[in-house]
Amino acid sequence: MKNLVLTRIDDRLIHGQVMTKWIKETGAENVVIIDDATAKDKFMINVFESAVPEDIGIGVLELLRN
Repeated sequence: MKNLVLTRIDDRLIHGQVMTKWIKETGAENVVIIDDATAKDKFMINVFESAVPEDIGIGVLELLRN
């Protein structure tokens, strides 16, 4: 992990234009979304997968709790 950028993003900012801009600005190779509700929502996962360029990896995960 050469560079890791952690950012908390308000859900109103998650859409194609913002994701595309931030990916370009940061040089990101992967996007990881950690959100319990989103991880259970197949429609929203599809929306996020469609929002990132094809060459960018994306993961949608639930927060693990003990």
